[in-house]
Amino acid sequence: MKKIILLILCMSLVLASCLQEREIADGDSKLNPEDIIKIWYYNDVNHLDEKVLIDMVMLEMGNYAKKNNVEIKLTEYRSDEMSYENYILKRNVAVSSGDADIVIDTAGGLYSIRNQHGDYSKLDTYNNIIENFKGQYCIPLLLYNMASFVDKTPFQKYGVQVDDVMTYQEYYEAKQKMKENGAKFCLNKYEMKELEEYYIAKNDVKIIENNGEYEINKEAVKKTVSDICGDLNRYYSEIDEAELESVTDTEIRDEVGGYLIRDLKRSQFFQITEYDSVVDNIMYNKSGLSDYFFLMREIGRNDYTPSLFINKNTERKHVYNIAAVLFDYPFFEKLNSGTSFGPIIDTKAVREYLHVDENWKYNGSEKLDFGGNVDEKGVRLFNECYEMFRTEDVSVLFTEKEYRSLLPNFIHDEVIETLKNPSYADSFEKRADDFITNVNIRYN
Repeated sequence: MKKIILLILCMSLVLASCLQEREIADGDSKLNPEDIIKIWYYNDVNHLDEKVLIDMVMLEMGNYAKKNNVEIKLTEYRSDEMSYENYILKRNVAVSSGDADIVIDTAGGLYSIRNQHGDYSKLDTYNNIIENFKGQYCIPLLLYNMASFVDKTPFQKYGVQVDDVMTYQEYYEAKQKMKENGAKFCLNKYEMKELEEYYIAKNDVKIIENNGEYEINKEAVKKTVSDICGDLNRYYSEIDEAELESVTDTEIRDEVGGYLIRDLKRSQFFQITEYDSVVDNIMYNKSGLSDYFFLMREIGRNDYTPSLFINKNTERKHVYNIAAVLFDYPFFEKLNSGTSFGPIIDTKAVREYLHVDENWKYNGSEKLDFGGNVDEKGVRLFNECYEMFRTEDVSVLFTEKEYRSLLPNFIHDEVIETLKNPSYADSFEKRADDFITNVNIRYN
C-alpha cells in the first residue's frame, strides 16, 4: 500500500509539472493550434487504482511529447464535477467535431463511438499487440488476469470431482452435478445470477449484430427461460423476490450439508500475471492447497480495463507515434513496477520478463510449498491463464456494459413472470420481438 501511495504522489507531482509546462508552452506556442494533439479522459476520483493507471498512461505520452517537441492538450473531466453520462455526451461531440484525437476509457465506455475509430495498423508498435486484441474499435492497454480459491470439499462430499483449475462455466457445471446428487443451494441474488449465467452460456444465447442490425435466436432464448424455470422448480425452495433483490446475502451455500461454496463479499481474487505472484498468493492464503481449486475469471469480465481510442478523422502529426509508446516493452515494465497486470503485447522482452517461452508456457524456476504441490498446480494455473488470454473469444469485452446486461435482464424478467404465471410464456414471441426492436432503436 505504501508503494502505491508513493507512486501516486510521485506521478501527481510529475503530471502537475508537465501540465504547468504545457500551459506555459501553449501561451508562447509557435505551432498551429491544429497541430496540438488533443487527449480526452474521465477521472473517476472514487477509483484510486484507475486514477493511477490513467496517470501512468498520460505520463508516458507526455514524456514522448516532451522529447519530440510535440504539444498535447489534456481535457479532463472529474467525477466530482460532472457525471460520466454527461461527459460521454461532451466527448462524443468532440470526437465527431475533430476536437478529440485520442480518448482513454474502458472498451465499454468507448462503445458509443465504435464506428469512428482510426486505423491502428498505423501504430509503429502494432505488431507487438497480441492477435486476439486486434481488429477492434479500441485497444486495451492491460488486462486483469484474476483467479480465486474455491474449496473442493463441498463438491467432493457430493461425489463431484473438480479439476485444479476451472473456468466459471466448469464451476457452474460442477454445481449442477452437486444438485443432482442432493445439494440444495440457498436462492439469493447471486445464486440466481450464477444459475442464469450457466444456462445463458450453455445455450449460447447472445445478441448478434449482423450488418448493423441486432437480432437474437428466439428459440434459444425461450429454451433458456424454460431451462431456468425447470431448474428452479426442481432444485430450489419457493422464490422470495425480495431476497433476489437483496445485496446483503452474498454467500453461495448448500443448505443440506451446510457448506459454504463462495462468499462474494470475501472472495480473494489475486493477479496471476507472474508466476512468483501466483506462488506468493498461494503460500499466503492457503496452507492446504490440495483442498482448493483455482477459479479463473474470464477476459470478458475486465469491465474496468483502460483502452486506447484514436479518432479516424485525426490528421494531426504524431498522434499514432504518441500512442505507439503504450504498446512497447518500456511502458509494460513501468506498469508492472508497482503491481502486476496482464500484458497486451507479445515481445521477446515481455516473455523474458514473465519467464515464458514463445508459446507462453512457463519456463522459469519453480517454487514449492511444504507439501511440494505448488509447483505443478501453480504452473498449470499460470499456463492455462495465458492460454485463455490468447485464445478466448474476447468479443464480449468490446461491448458496452449496459448492452451486455440487456439480454440477461430480459431473461431474468421472463423467468420471474413465468414462475408466477406459466401462461405468461404463451406471449413470449411478442415480447422477444419488442425487446430486439428496442435494442435496434437504441443502438442504431
